[in-house]
Amino acid sequence: MIMPFPSTSILETFTDTDGVDLTVHSSNWSILGASLGITDGEIQGNAGTESTGDSANYWNVANFGPDCEVYATISTKPADDRSSYLGLRMKDETASFGGYAVGLNAFAGTDTFGIYRIDNAVATLLGSAVNQEITNGDACGLQARSGTLELFYKATGGNWTSLTIQADSTYPNAGKIAVIWLTNTVRLDDFGGGSIPEMSPYMRRIRMIVAAIDYRRLNSLLVAFFRLPLSLRVST
Repeated sequence: MIMPFPSTSILETFTDTDGVDLTVHSSNWSILGASLGITDGEIQGNAGTESTGDSANYWNVANFGPDCEVYATISTKPADDRSSYLGLRMKDETASFGGYAVGLNAFAGTDTFGIYRIDNAVATLLGSAVNQEITNGDACGLQARSGTLELFYKATGGNWTSLTIQADSTYPNAGKIAVIWLTNTVRLDDFGGGSIPEMSPYMRRIRMIVAAIDYRRLNSLLVAFFRLPLSLRVST
């Protein structure tokens, strides 16, 4: 991780009566698809009545960025073969929105996280997904800096760590942050994000180099290297 994460405050803790739509709960939220709803002080797809995964809302208070971040706690992970997303730099605040998102994907096997570009409400994975089993209470987030996107993960009771960095310049401008495509099983809490300070040109160059590297392969090579006996690591 090159820069601290997160550097912005929690914006919403979803304290309200069960079954209240998010747009009724607060005027700070607007609808992208069907409205999210509140259950037990958390949000899920239309308070549990939505099963198709099209519930989505954006934080309408301001455009953030272009350097910005978004994050939330995963109170209850998605059902198997379901995904949910947190978005930033979101443009076109309609059902045909675009921008970037961190996606959390649940499977019967190992869960994954990924960085996605969204074009006309269709998500495209950038690079490769990262294997990471999700436990209720974990957290995830996405940070956009210049032409790079960095995915962050925090295990329950742990510290934030960087999982991958990807480069893309399709959406370079400031935009909204959002909660996207929650199903009726996943629940999120402690939604946060906002604008962050711009990086120096030097740090931007380093970040672009890191984004061009196969993150998981590099990590595997480093682990293998440092497990070698010292005599094999030092040329004679």
